[in-house]
Amino acid sequence: VQEFGGGPSSRLFQRLRDEDALSYGVYSYATAYAGGGMWGVYADLPARQLQEGLSAIVEEAQALRRARIGERRLGPMRRAAEGALLLSLDSPFARVERHALQVLLRGGAEPLDQEIQELHAVDGRALRQAAERMLHPETWRGVAMLPDGRLLRGGVDELMAEVGE
Repeated sequence: VQEFGGGPSSRLFQRLRDEDALSYGVYSYATAYAGGGMWGVYADLPARQLQEGLSAIVEEAQALRRARIGERRLGPMRRAAEGALLLSLDSPFARVERHALQVLLRGGAEPLDQEIQELHAVDGRALRQAAERMLHPETWRGVAMLPDGRLLRGGVDELMAEVGE
């Protein structure tokens, strides 16, 4: 998630905001569920640039699936993920919520130190395998809210075709 759309150094941010000037706000996120999960992308694209923006998102997903991410790039990603994890535990409620989610999703809570060790053990190969599993644009489903109030739903190709009409 960090590499694809997790901040200003991510592929989506650089492409859609910095290079193509299509969107001021773009990011990706993931949510875990027992037996599955959800991965998403948010981009505030003008309706007239929806096709171009969706195409850029798909291109970046395909590029990340092919990419070989080295240690130079992985180090900052790991540190950012660790920092986000630690900051997310800033209240007693957040710590209890983390514990409860781990019990529900993994069958038991794992110590924070162990989670951080596992995070730092992620290498380029593991990241590429995750990208191969998750970044298949042909399986994506999306929603687009247009200025005229229309709500479009469907696969990436369906959304692009409907906007192009």
